[in-house]
Amino acid sequence: MSIKEGILFGVIMFAIIIFGLWFFQKTGEYYTDNPQTWVIEEAGASFVSIEDITKGDSFQSSVGQQYHSAFAEAVFDSEGLYQGITFKHNYYDENKNLIMSITPELDPNNGIIEGFIAERMNETGAEFIIFLDEDWKQKIGDTYLFWGKNYEQQKQFEFTQLKPGIYMQRVPDDLDRFSEDFQVHSGGIMVGDLSEEKRATRDENITVMMMS
Repeated sequence: MSIKEGILFGVIMFAIIIFGLWFFQKTGEYYTDNPQTWVIEEAGASFVSIEDITKGDSFQSSVGQQYHSAFAEAVFDSEGLYQGITFKHNYYDENKNLIMSITPELDPNNGIIEGFIAERMNETGAEFIIFLDEDWKQKIGDTYLFWGKNYEQQKQFEFTQLKPGIYMQRVPDDLDRFSEDFQVHSGGIMVGDLSEEKRATRDENITVMMMS
């Protein structure tokens, strides 16, 4: 092979690689529907990849999960309650110790209650995917889900282990809660110690993670 032929071959191979990356990005074939690939384990902690879950259609930022796809343009925000006290993403006690966090970075061994909710949607439907860590299981215990346009659907979290100390559950979202091309959405999901007893007594001392 001459030098000229070698250069031409290199250019062709580079073009093929670039096209392949573009194709995977556009078609989503780079990603899988296997939840094991959605959580990346590193240095004793686990990172929930919004990009992998949504096949490149959304990302996580300081304002929430941002969806940008041919199907939808939307932002999903999260917040929480710790024993009745509201917080945005992190709850600290009076000594500035981090007690609870809504975060895609889950460490089941750090003593901090951690959880995360992802929205996954396409032309045929949508779903909430909930991730909780071992600290949540040990400190919160029985956990309940309420979701829908008016939070009319409910279910107990099953604590099915996805990775060591990381638990995941999926529930279908209701497309009827969206309007104006998904720019406006009502309701959402609540995940927390919303037991029947606490609901019956209207106990405000609840710990909850929410996405709207």
